Amino acid sequence: RVEVVAGETAVVPSLTFTNNKVETGELDISKKVISQSLPLYVNTEFVFTIELFTNSECTVKSDFTGNVSGVQFTNGTGTVTIKHNETKNIAGLPTGLYYRVKENDAPGFELTGITVASETQGDPQGYQTKAGNATGVIRKVKKSTVEFTNQRDEGNLKVEKIVDSKS
Repeated sequence: RVEVVAGETAVVPSLTFTNNKVETGELDISKKVISQSLPLYVNTEFVFTIELFTNSECTVKSDFTGNVSGVQFTNGTGTVTIKHNETKNIAGLPTGLYYRVKENDAPGFELTGITVASETQGDPQGYQTKAGNATGVIRKVKKSTVEFTNQRDEGNLKVEKIVDSKS
């Protein structure tokens, strides 16, 4: 409401709204299973927890909440489910946030390796680990990729029948 008094100059209030575009980046999470009986496990689902942080030590949790590429994040935490040879691309994550991706327990499967890479113009930079999780930072120009490899060891069973003709 603006009130004008006769004989005085009216001052009209104004508002300015500024929208800053949030820069975003991508995170790919991939799964690979190694097994002698691989056809039995191609449809096994593996669940991964993604946590977003505001510091590189991954100790201060982000309050990021929203749906990004079909992944629902609540207070910096989201989950994805993928199978052998699948990749989940999460495009649209705010840059500058640090991530930690952890594979949830998968009974009967041993986590044998994690490969983390951040790619700039086709030049991958990253590391491999057997630790339980992968960490990195979401960048605008770089796509971050995390590949989890599991192995399912299977034993052999030899059955032999012996007939004792003496009885």
